[in-house]
Amino acid sequence: MEALARGLNAGKIMLFPTDTVYGVGGNAFLKEAHARLFALKKRASAKPLPILVESTGRAKRLARRWTPAAEALSRRFWPGPLTLVFWASAEGRKAVQKRATIGLRVPKHRALLKVLKAAGAPLVSSSANLSGQPAVRTCREALRAFGSGKPGERVDFILDGGPCRGQSSTVVDLTASPPKILRAGSIRPEAIERALGSRKT
Repeated sequence: MEALARGLNAGKIMLFPTDTVYGVGGNAFLKEAHARLFALKKRASAKPLPILVESTGRAKRLARRWTPAAEALSRRFWPGPLTLVFWASAEGRKAVQKRATIGLRVPKHRALLKVLKAAGAPLVSSSANLSGQPAVRTCREALRAFGSGKPGERVDFILDGGPCRGQSSTVVDLTASPPKILRAGSIRPEAIERALGSRKT
């Protein structure tokens, strides 16, 4: 775990399981990690990437404003398959390379949470597939995309946690009023609505 943490803090990229699908990512505060991730994914750099954090406390530091809606949804679904989009705080803008908004999630995966805590930094992440391809649920599938190639064209660390059994996270935009579901995923829209109740901001 310590070697993984040191590698991430040196700009290395890791393949890892989550509570949803396999992901790939690096230290969110490092510009080179962002650049490598976009290159590996063959993803347009204009498309934002989500940030994984180890706790709600960390998320609160990266979000500019923690709203009643954020409190309700995070209490109900974190750790878990829900990504919440906020206006980024000053620290948050560092994690998303000066973008105005930040998508945050606390994953419900013990090994990944240990890595996040050991690294002491959030992970900029994406599903472990080439851009436009289906998400993958096994390490073997993920390695087909990122396990071979010249140095710099493949991941540096591999955390094989067995098959993932979820689907991509649900994404809710909390910069909108009322909150808006940007992507349907593991959590059904009606569950989001129930959790929000009258807390629409």
